[in-house]
Amino acid sequence: MENLQLQCQLKRFTAEIQVIRPVLNAFFKGDTEVLKKYCSKEEIERCKAEHQAFDSQGIIFDNKILHVSDIEVREKKMMGDSPLIILGFKTQQVYCIRDKLGSIKEGGKDTIHIVHYAWAMQLGEDRVWRLREMQQFGVAALI
Repeated sequence: MENLQLQCQLKRFTAEIQVIRPVLNAFFKGDTEVLKKYCSKEEIERCKAEHQAFDSQGIIFDNKILHVSDIEVREKKMMGDSPLIILGFKTQQVYCIRDKLGSIKEGGKDTIHIVHYAWAMQLGEDRVWRLREMQQFGVAALI
């Protein structure tokens, strides 16, 4: 019975990791309504704080996820009574930073980076997998 429950949780988890692209796009835009569906309160607050800092400096991210690949489970563990899974993956994404007037300050529409991420996904009390923590740990220019 316990094995069947674990299989069901892993099936749900596999479905939940399909949210990588919309979550990253929501982070770039500061779209907290989208993030509420997929992220912990702490990650939503982090996003808000980062975007407040960017806004105060006149920075707008115009990044776009082109491709997500090499998704792998790096670690599985328990945090209290809740399972936590650490994922690693990489993206190909357009890197473009604009000012408030829309002028490109860094990168551009044709600047593509490979970005490596690690995500900690935790199963909540509502039995939904949510992003608990996100870390970027490597960026390389592709084009």
